[in-house]
Amino acid sequence: MFLDRALAGVYRARVAWGNGVDILVDAWRSAPPDHRAAMIAGQGDLHRAGLRGGAGWKKLAEGDAAGALRVARAEKSANPALELLEAEALLALGAIVAGFDRLDALHRRGNAAASLVLARRRHMLGDHAGAEQVALALPIHAQAALTGARAALMNDRARAAIRYLEPFLDGSAPIPEPMVAGMVAVTAASALARIGRFDLLGRFARRLLEPVDLPPDMMPFVARAAWHGGLAAQAWERFRGHDGHTEPWMAAARLELALLAGDAERALRLMEQAGPMGAPSEAALALLSGAALDGPAGEEAGKLFREGVTVHVWRTHPHRWQPWIEAALRTPAEVGVFDLAAGELPDAQVVPQVVLDDSALIHLLPPVPVPGRAHGGAGVWIGEPLCRGAGVDLDWPERETAVIEAAGLPAAGRDDAAVWVLGTDEALPHVHEGRAIVAVARPGDPFWAGPIPERVWPALRVVRPDPRERWNGAGARVADAARTVLNGAGARCT
Repeated sequence: MFLDRALAGVYRARVAWGNGVDILVDAWRSAPPDHRAAMIAGQGDLHRAGLRGGAGWKKLAEGDAAGALRVARAEKSANPALELLEAEALLALGAIVAGFDRLDALHRRGNAAASLVLARRRHMLGDHAGAEQVALALPIHAQAALTGARAALMNDRARAAIRYLEPFLDGSAPIPEPMVAGMVAVTAASALARIGRFDLLGRFARRLLEPVDLPPDMMPFVARAAWHGGLAAQAWERFRGHDGHTEPWMAAARLELALLAGDAERALRLMEQAGPMGAPSEAALALLSGAALDGPAGEEAGKLFREGVTVHVWRTHPHRWQPWIEAALRTPAEVGVFDLAAGELPDAQVVPQVVLDDSALIHLLPPVPVPGRAHGGAGVWIGEPLCRGAGVDLDWPERETAVIEAAGLPAAGRDDAAVWVLGTDEALPHVHEGRAIVAVARPGDPFWAGPIPERVWPALRVVRPDPRERWNGAGARVADAARTVLNGAGARCT
């Protein structure tokens, strides 16, 4: 049982894949329907694969993974396209290691659709280095390049991410549809922000906003790219709509901007206006609003984590979801925690009843809060960088660090300090120690923009950018937060 929520954190397409490319290739090769279904599955659309394929793909799309596996194994010798169906069915049944083994074998044989699935799955389960390695096997394929670029960003290899995308950015390789072009745009903007090329980023974002014939399904992606480029206000105006009426795609674009700004109330209103186009943002809004903590699905969790059930949890991040993993380990179920990137795998013969990634746990179980613990010492230590590579006017300015240093707080070295001031990425490995930390939130991350972190780590205080003032005045807020912690007033949201 591989829940859709296991894909949380990956920006997924809002409409069905395909603009005729699979039809063209299928017609040229005169292949059976299952071959076209395999191509569509390679793009990540199992529902559409079920509509276009034979009985096995239909069963998988309908949720009958066991039935799909039976069809695949009975017919794959005569129909090689069903080998990918077999791998997908194994993954859907929770046999992750066996499914990856099948995908690896198909990838080594040059099966392009299987290579796409393998790269995407590795990226989704946190094995970004493995995803890059697979993506390189299809260097002129837009989806492979996107997966490779996203994985490279997660590996702090922003320049490599741009190299993946360059053939599509300069027009030497084709992009099959506007939505993929939008994905390339926002990934390129994020990479430019990471390497600090704000001059190119600003120009790129400005040009993206200009065309009056911008395809609607590119709008949410262009909004994100514009935000990275420091043009959030211009993008908000660009997607204003006509005669006071905001079309769903424009509402979806504005929804992206509201989420990036950390405005949960406005995002909720825009979610209603966007309708189905806003669906991919539901998980982000649940994090931003804190709703993910308000009502864990008790009945569903009771079924999934009851005694006698084997649950496999796959890490997608080394630290972020640890309090929810701790909660899962305390349930009556037999819970195993695995890490694809670290090579920590279950026995290939063990097929669990439930498979989740760690981020899916937030919708099922309340976290186990990490109590604050005294670590001795006195004074405040400021780590670096506090926020870098977010975008134009989004990176932490040094002048605000000077404000903290001039605030009269007692300074201390890292090992001797009672309070640490860190960026959120740097803070995460230490919050599980219960250490007193004032964290500077990276803009645009709904996890840190919402109330969840302080509720999970009570010794933590988070300072967030103001949607309009950005980081102006944030140094004083950091100093106030550190002073409050030093004075023993505890943690609260700022």
